[in-house]
Amino acid sequence: MAPDETPFSFLDSLPDETLFSFLDGLSDDIKEGILFQVCWGMGIRDFLELARRDYINQLRGMLEDEKPKDRPYKCAQIVGVLELVLQPHEMDLEQFNLRIYEETGFRAFRDVALRQPLAQQQCEDALEEFRKLRKDALSPQALHMWQTLLRESSEP
Repeated sequence: MAPDETPFSFLDSLPDETLFSFLDGLSDDIKEGILFQVCWGMGIRDFLELARRDYINQLRGMLEDEKPKDRPYKCAQIVGVLELVLQPHEMDLEQFNLRIYEETGFRAFRDVALRQPLAQQQCEDALEEFRKLRKDALSPQALHMWQTLLRESSEP
């Protein structure tokens, strides 16, 4: 193996790098809401920690806290939670927020309702991109290969 090669040099990027690149690339309009839900789904329930809104680094920290050979498992957990979070909502959030605005007069609900069509399109685009990654760089096979390589590279 060449000095600058890693056991993963045939991969464009490791699954965790692909995952965080995807999360970093989410539209600002939807990123915070999605990342909050992923953190919550991964068991980060400390409101003081969540109030910092440093969601990506909190998720990265979860991976870094794992032993290298266990990182694929944690990455797979995050991928699974993200897949659930990205699923389309059955509820019409635009109408829901408009109805609350009409009942309460709070403009924040009106503003959310007005942004909802754009946010919905951005979520659909993110889900489409994520589905492509799930067939390739974030597939169960890619995660398994990463796990196998990590296990073999840590053996004496």
